[in-house]
Amino acid sequence: MVFSGPQALRGRFGALRAWVSAIAQDEGFALRADKTRVMPAHQRQYVTGLVVNEGVNYSRTQFDNLKAQLHRLAQQPQVHASERARVAGEIQWASQWLATTRTAKLKRLFDAIRFGP
Repeated sequence: MVFSGPQALRGRFGALRAWVSAIAQDEGFALRADKTRVMPAHQRQYVTGLVVNEGVNYSRTQFDNLKAQLHRLAQQPQVHASERARVAGEIQWASQWLATTRTAKLKRLFDAIRFGP
């Protein structure tokens, strides 16, 4: 669950957490303390692996890691065909939040991969 609100909400975080925890317990669930956090507006806010400050975005680190993975695969003489769908899926998922120029770069790297049987 993700809650967003004005700065004043941060001061009432304890009450919000208690309220949500009570509802979760009534439904047979429990909140995990290691996954509960406050992310102020001036810091990078991650939700499900995406940056969500102003709008949803794929982080620079994630983009660089995917680009490096594609580059490594393109350097191999041959990549097993079963990897094709997985890698294409990662690119498709990332392209939902990337600028078109970055998506095009990933697709060019993907096209350079030699998939075999």
